[in-house]
Amino acid sequence: MFKNILLIILILLNGILINRFQYASIDMLSLHIIAASFTAIISILYIITRVSKVTLYLSFVTLCIASYHIYQIIMTIYHNVYVK
Repeated sequence: MFKNILLIILILLNGILINRFQYASIDMLSLHIIAASFTAIISILYIITRVSKVTLYLSFVTLCIASYHIYQIIMTIYHNVYVK
């Protein structure tokens, strides 16, 4: 039960951070990196351990959202380092 609640909280946190993310700005980049990496690590940990099916599905959804968040972070860094 705690695992499911934690995954739902991480989904909401990443969703909020993705919506507030701006490509041209690197404000609070460390917060984005910490949130996305922590979410990815927790999701992978739950995927490789024996958990219930609901937790496994939530882990896959959370990992997909964290992957998109990491993609946004990488594109922002690329844009600020190489394009500008």
